[in-house]
Amino acid sequence: MNEEVVEVDLVAQFQLLPPLFKVLENVKSGTTESVAKSFQEMNQKIEDCLQLLNVLEGLELTNEQQNKIIDLIERKNAQKDEIIQTTLRSMASVLPSLPVQQPSENGSHL
Repeated sequence: MNEEVVEVDLVAQFQLLPPLFKVLENVKSGTTESVAKSFQEMNQKIEDCLQLLNVLEGLELTNEQQNKIIDLIERKNAQKDEIIQTTLRSMASVLPSLPVQQPSENGSHL
């Protein structure tokens, strides 16, 4: 599966007030063309936001469901870390030159 991962600044992408203010300014003191152009820009911004919402994963899950998934992944990661450390400790008794790292406070061995 070849999915391209692109980082997007979500806060910047969903800033809808600046385009709205531009529309309001043009309605108040602009030409018909500038009003039409600012409406087109606002509509494009909204369309871009909708497209972005369609590709974001996890939006169909509640916060509780997302937190359960995160907890499960963290537990599995901790189990894998423990297996790795146990294996390294057992190998260190056979090969004394292997380093055995102590886990940090967050459970990471890096």
